[in-house]
Amino acid sequence: MGIVINHSENIFLPQMIITKPEMEEKVEAFVKNGGTVIVTYRHAVKDADNNVPFGETLPVHYNALAGLTVEETESLQDYDAFPVVGSGVFEGVEGTGRIFRDMIQVQDAEVLFHYADAFYLEFAAVTRKQTGRGTLYYVSCGLEEKITKLLMEQVMRDWHRKALWSSSSSRECGTKRGFC
Repeated sequence: MGIVINHSENIFLPQMIITKPEMEEKVEAFVKNGGTVIVTYRHAVKDADNNVPFGETLPVHYNALAGLTVEETESLQDYDAFPVVGSGVFEGVEGTGRIFRDMIQVQDAEVLFHYADAFYLEFAAVTRKQTGRGTLYYVSCGLEEKITKLLMEQVMRDWHRKALWSSSSSRECGTKRGFC
């Protein structure tokens, strides 16, 4: 049957550890054509044969689409294990991360949250990258409920703005009302 991605605007792929070329192509096309994809830590760690690909950087085959690389990972198995701090649209927001984390080196993604504990200040915790008409969010750790809720609200605001702008009748209305 194959993988079908349609009739959706937002896709959430939590901890999709195994990556397959067919899925990678579908996700990339979906984002470039205006979709929003949210991936989490442990994304694309192994290939279709359940092997960690030698010489590949995590997330395997998603580096360009996500605009980042994973330099290191850490399993903490604890709640409220480390502080995260917002930037950009989340400036001034503070919270905690939990369970697991990827240490992200950003290439050309926007940092929405970064780690705020000693030795990890340089690493992003949540990023967003626009590609084509769509967006890919990378959530590199477990987040407390408050931060997760704020992030998902922002995803929906971004999607709503995109939906208003893409509709020709809404474009004029949205611009006049200051929505776009």
